[in-house]
Amino acid sequence: MYPFSYMELLTYFSDKKKSALTHDDEIKIFNNYLNYGGFPGLLAYDYPDEKITYLTDIYNSIMLKDVIDIEKISSVILFERLMEFIVCNIGKIFSANSIAIS
Repeated sequence: MYPFSYMELLTYFSDKKKSALTHDDEIKIFNNYLNYGGFPGLLAYDYPDEKITYLTDIYNSIMLKDVIDIEKISSVILFERLMEFIVCNIGKIFSANSIAIS
Protein backbone atom coordinates (compact mmCIF):
# COMPACT_ATOMS: atom_id res chain seq x y z
CA MET A 1 0.00 0.00 0.00
CA TYR A 2 1.32 3.41 -0.95
CA PRO A 3 1.01 6.54 1.20
CA PHE A 4 -1.72 9.01 0.38
CA SER A 5 -0.86 12.04 -1.69
CA TYR A 6 -1.75 15.42 -0.24
CA MET A 7 -4.72 15.68 -2.62
CA GLU A 8 -5.98 12.26 -1.50
CA LEU A 9 -5.82 13.41 2.12
CA LEU A 10 -7.80 16.55 1.28
CA THR A 11 -10.43 14.38 -0.39
CA TYR A 12 -10.52 12.00 2.58
CA PHE A 13 -11.01 14.79 5.14
CA SER A 14 -13.52 16.59 2.95
CA ASP A 15 -15.58 13.39 2.61
CA LYS A 16 -15.26 12.74 6.36
CA LYS A 17 -16.41 16.28 7.17
CA LYS A 18 -19.17 16.01 4.52
CA SER A 19 -18.51 19.60 3.49
CA ALA A 20 -15.82 21.71 1.94
CA LEU A 21 -12.66 22.22 3.94
CA THR A 22 -11.81 25.67 5.21
CA HIS A 23 -8.46 27.27 4.52
CA ASP A 24 -7.48 26.61 8.15
CA ASP A 25 -8.41 22.92 7.72
CA GLU A 26 -6.21 22.69 4.64
CA ILE A 27 -3.27 24.35 6.43
CA LYS A 28 -3.60 21.92 9.35
CA ILE A 29 -3.78 18.92 6.99
CA PHE A 30 -0.79 20.21 5.01
CA ASN A 31 1.32 20.71 8.14
CA ASN A 32 0.45 17.21 9.35
CA TYR A 33 1.33 15.85 5.91
CA LEU A 34 4.72 17.59 5.98
CA ASN A 35 5.47 16.41 9.51
CA TYR A 36 4.20 12.83 9.36
CA GLY A 37 3.64 11.88 5.72
CA GLY A 38 0.61 10.22 4.21
CA PHE A 39 0.56 6.68 5.54
CA PRO A 40 -3.09 5.62 5.87
CA GLY A 41 -2.50 4.15 9.33
CA LEU A 42 -1.68 7.61 10.67
CA LEU A 43 -5.33 8.56 10.32
CA ALA A 44 -6.10 6.36 13.33
CA TYR A 45 -3.97 8.54 15.62
CA ASP A 46 -4.66 12.02 16.97
CA TYR A 47 -1.59 12.77 19.05
CA PRO A 48 1.96 13.46 17.80
CA ASP A 49 3.51 10.85 20.12
CA GLU A 50 1.22 8.16 18.70
CA LYS A 51 2.09 9.17 15.14
CA ILE A 52 5.83 9.11 15.86
CA THR A 53 5.49 5.66 17.46
CA TYR A 54 3.57 4.41 14.41
CA LEU A 55 6.19 5.77 11.99
CA THR A 56 9.02 4.36 14.11
CA ASP A 57 7.35 0.96 14.04
CA ILE A 58 7.05 1.09 10.24
CA TYR A 59 10.71 2.08 9.95
CA ASN A 60 11.83 -0.70 12.31
CA SER A 61 9.69 -3.27 10.56
CA ILE A 62 10.61 -2.42 6.99
CA MET A 63 14.07 -0.93 7.03
CA LEU A 64 15.72 -2.65 9.90
CA LYS A 65 14.15 -6.10 10.06
CA ASP A 66 13.26 -6.77 6.43
CA VAL A 67 16.33 -5.22 4.83
CA ILE A 68 18.75 -6.60 7.41
CA ASP A 69 17.25 -10.09 7.14
CA ILE A 70 16.97 -10.18 3.35
CA GLU A 71 20.37 -8.64 2.67
CA LYS A 72 22.02 -10.46 5.60
CA ILE A 73 23.65 -7.27 6.86
CA SER A 74 26.12 -8.17 9.58
CA SER A 75 26.82 -4.71 11.00
CA VAL A 76 23.40 -3.52 12.16
CA ILE A 77 24.81 -0.50 13.99
CA LEU A 78 26.66 0.68 10.89
CA PHE A 79 23.52 0.17 8.79
CA GLU A 80 21.44 2.20 11.27
CA ARG A 81 24.00 5.02 11.21
CA LEU A 82 24.01 5.01 7.41
CA MET A 83 20.21 5.17 7.31
CA GLU A 84 20.21 8.04 9.80
CA PHE A 85 22.76 9.93 7.67
CA ILE A 86 20.68 9.42 4.53
CA VAL A 87 17.44 10.51 6.21
CA CYS A 88 19.08 13.59 7.75
CA ASN A 89 20.55 14.58 4.39
CA ILE A 90 17.48 14.05 2.23
CA GLY A 91 17.63 16.32 -0.80
CA LYS A 92 21.36 16.90 -0.47
CA ILE A 93 24.02 15.52 -2.73
CA PHE A 94 26.49 13.33 -0.87
CA SER A 95 29.21 10.87 -1.67
CA ALA A 96 30.84 7.86 -0.04
CA ASN A 97 33.58 10.22 1.19
CA SER A 98 31.13 12.55 2.91
CA ILE A 99 29.47 9.58 4.56
CA ALA A 100 32.83 8.24 5.76
CA ILE A 101 33.74 11.61 7.29
CA SER A 102 30.49 11.82 9.30
